[in-house]
Amino acid sequence: MKALSTLIILFIGIHLQAAPLPATSSSMIVNQKRGLFMSTHGFRIHAENTLWEHTGAPFENPNVLTIYKSPKINSEQRAALTVRVDELEKPKRLKKYIKSWKKDYLRFGFSILNSKKIRINKRNAYLLDLSNKNSNKQLRQVIVMKNKRAVILTCRGNKSNFSTIVKSCNNIFRNFSWL
Repeated sequence: MKALSTLIILFIGIHLQAAPLPATSSSMIVNQKRGLFMSTHGFRIHAENTLWEHTGAPFENPNVLTIYKSPKINSEQRAALTVRVDELEKPKRLKKYIKSWKKDYLRFGFSILNSKKIRINKRNAYLLDLSNKNSNKQLRQVIVMKNKRAVILTCRGNKSNFSTIVKSCNNIFRNFSWL
């Protein structure tokens, strides 16, 4: 009986996501973006046009909503792009939000290599390039804000091949959009 009810639930679940006609524009076969993450916080991001793998949320860090990882290269640690959300008590200007974090970067041993306003899908965003003085790590962060919510996209990898890594991260950053 349990097996039958599980089979029925599975069958119904599959058909609820089905398109009226297979392989039409509303079909998941055609419509699904590579590594699509749709957040309950009102945005989406995907890894289309990259070889990066969407690995989901880590259990050890509840602040990170999802992670994208670079393809495996030999025995090196894979580069990663994390997505996290900072819920604010009241709306803040993007520049003021960034300024409050810049002090902490220095305290945690990071040097700020680049800091500038950018646009992602016609929305204001802020880009920070950081290098850790105490390790071989380099970061690129893109911060986007809407109302009382900041979304922080962080690309991390080794300094030695960061110029290659950041190209894929930039593609994923460009795939961010508010719903």
